[in-house]
Amino acid sequence: KTRSRRREEGGQFALGAARLLGDRHCTDVLLLDLRGISQVCDYIVIGSGTSDRQMRSVAEEVAVLGKETGYSKFRSNSDPSSTWIIVALAAVRKIRGMVQAY
Repeated sequence: KTRSRRREEGGQFALGAARLLGDRHCTDVLLLDLRGISQVCDYIVIGSGTSDRQMRSVAEEVAVLGKETGYSKFRSNSDPSSTWIIVALAAVRKIRGMVQAY
């Protein structure tokens, strides 16, 4: 796949993740497009929840959505009371024996 095609797919995944947060009653959902700004990621999806149970459930659903669309869970982290949760997903592809993550 070409680089532009991967970025387009990444945008579709990020949009799907943002919709999922909205569907699960998260508030203040933001989709930030960082293409050309960040060397670490192309998109960030942010949302607020009302309980630790909701946040953990949404984080797991985002990870499942990522897996279904080719973005494996790279790392997950949260504070003990789940007031914040980070789920980092990456598209990984093999190039001539090397692994690259996007």
